[in-house]
Amino acid sequence: MKNLLLAAASMAALTTLASPANALIINATTNGNSVDTSFSGPGVLAADVDFSAFAGRAASVILDVTLEAEDLGSSLDFNGVMTNGNFFENLKSFTLILDGTTFSAVGSVVPFFSLGETVLGAAGDERIDIMFGEGGEPAGVELGDVGFGGTNFGIDISNFVAGDSFSIGLIGEVPEPGVLSLLGLGALILGARQHRRLSK
Repeated sequence: MKNLLLAAASMAALTTLASPANALIINATTNGNSVDTSFSGPGVLAADVDFSAFAGRAASVILDVTLEAEDLGSSLDFNGVMTNGNFFENLKSFTLILDGTTFSAVGSVVPFFSLGETVLGAAGDERIDIMFGEGGEPAGVELGDVGFGGTNFGIDISNFVAGDSFSIGLIGEVPEPGVLSLLGLGALILGARQHRRLSK
């Protein structure tokens, strides 16, 4: 049994060593959010982000990407799963912003639950905005082909050489609190104060 476990561990180690290298060099500024770029590979930038650290009404992640020879071509594919880790509020919108290049194609956008999303932006733009339908998106959105079909976004790298870099900002926004929400919060605070006074 012990030899079988050692053999299995050795095979797992060899499989890990033989797996394809991630050609992109990616440095993430997470701002407290969870980011996984392990599905990236030659010619593909994949980023799965759980937006949970909202500063004000937005949560953001910045990916600084450096290309290697295996990535070069006219376009770099981009896809990812963006989830809403803020269980109290639905996402109102999601924004992709490039610095150092433009989009060469707008990919598919599939919200988990909301209907009626609007995608603003086109090939040649540095920014793509995704506005969710009434009520927002509670769970998240799939961008491009994350394994369930769809079309990847394209990032123009036609004039890039190995070692060149660009940045992509991913921003999730929640709506401003409504008047009723603020009144409800105020009532909770007043109730807690009254309870504390009565407890003394």
